Amino acid sequence: MNDTKALKIKILLISILFAAFMICNLHSSVVYAENSVDWRSIYLELLNIPNYQKTGDVQPLCGLYYIDDDTIPELAINKNDRYFIYTIDKNKPVLFLTMNDSGPSYGSNTGALVLDNRIIAYENGKTRTIAFKKTLNDKNKETAYYIEGRRVSESAYSDLTFRSSSNYIGSDSMLDSDKMISFLKRPEAPVPSQSLNKHKYAGVLSVGVDHYPLSNPDNKKTYTNLKSLCSDLKIDYENPTAVYEISDDSSGKNRIDLIYITSANSDGMLISYEWDPSAGRYKGSAWPVHSATVRPLPPKEDINNIFTYWGEGIYTQEDIEDTKGMWNFRLENGRLSKISYICRENFTKEDIETGITPIRTDGEIFSIEYTFDNNNKLKHRYIRHDSGYFGTYATTESQDFDEDERLIHYRGYQTHGGYERYFIYPENTDTPAYSVFVDDHSGVKYCYLEILI
Repeated sequence: MNDTKALKIKILLISILFAAFMICNLHSSVVYAENSVDWRSIYLELLNIPNYQKTGDVQPLCGLYYIDDDTIPELAINKNDRYFIYTIDKNKPVLFLTMNDSGPSYGSNTGALVLDNRIIAYENGKTRTIAFKKTLNDKNKETAYYIEGRRVSESAYSDLTFRSSSNYIGSDSMLDSDKMISFLKRPEAPVPSQSLNKHKYAGVLSVGVDHYPLSNPDNKKTYTNLKSLCSDLKIDYENPTAVYEISDDSSGKNRIDLIYITSANSDGMLISYEWDPSAGRYKGSAWPVHSATVRPLPPKEDINNIFTYWGEGIYTQEDIEDTKGMWNFRLENGRLSKISYICRENFTKEDIETGITPIRTDGEIFSIEYTFDNNNKLKHRYIRHDSGYFGTYATTESQDFDEDERLIHYRGYQTHGGYERYFIYPENTDTPAYSVFVDDHSGVKYCYLEILI
């Protein structure tokens, strides 16, 4: 009897080990299959069909976005303000969503597309839609949250809908189709390192750092120093891609940020060291950087021309001057130190168009302040606009420049937190080849590498 029982236990253990072996092999084959997909060639063939080619003056726009959870980007094509979004399934392009240019849509970290009041995902060869909404009870002022008709907690609702990236699918983040075709044809190159003095910050980088895994940012792990974190993540500690010294007027101590990225096809890491006044030392935080998307290269800017700067402001010179005010300029050491626009008539653009009597106060509605180093080189630029005239997005934006007066970083305000963008320049050039965009959801950061074309 005992021999029979022992035999059964042995058979059970062998079955468990065999199942584990098969699962590991299956996982490996899935990963291998995913990595072996030649998505560039598949999308190239798609863009060569007549429907997506230039007709007359209409040039289709194209963008690459990470909508689902694999390492293969999705392709969005905009033709005549209608979007066609493709994924790849079994080595073939699959059109899983068509939409009009009717509002923002975002690539979501939940592995789907957030669009209006629904989430759209492509799973197991089928398109799946998840509806969500929130309602406010006028009597008790209570907000209720629903997913697919079922009431859920606010945190569950936020996890599904709010933690989406600002990988905004729209024409401003898309390329002409001929540029996209050129990108898909070119061989992938390593991300170049900027000129660095990595030993300058050795003392800062020896302190503790908190690592926030993207799959569960609340499950952070604390490391005693950056070297031990890099060792665990198999990152080359000695060779960061770029190091940034970011102005921080509030603490008087500049923030030290590092980016580690090997290639556009691999995930990287953003490590940020901020001064902690209560502890009297720097404290680090580390966030994963997603594989690359493609973004149009910003136009060449003149640092003294406010209308060519690379920030996130959505206004033009015409928008500002529509308010019927006046420009003010201030010079220091022969250089502009401040530009501002004063709206004397107190009119917003909407007031002018509708004739509504304004109730605003006199003052600046737009300004840029410049800070220079001891060599009279531009070090910092601070931009502010009045939200009553130009909306709340990018109400304030702080920009940092290197010793060659190249814009290397900016950060600004958005309603759910903030945004940042880091520029990566190949050595001895004044044109960035890559940027890293950071969408800060009240402390949870989603980071994306962008190839600038």
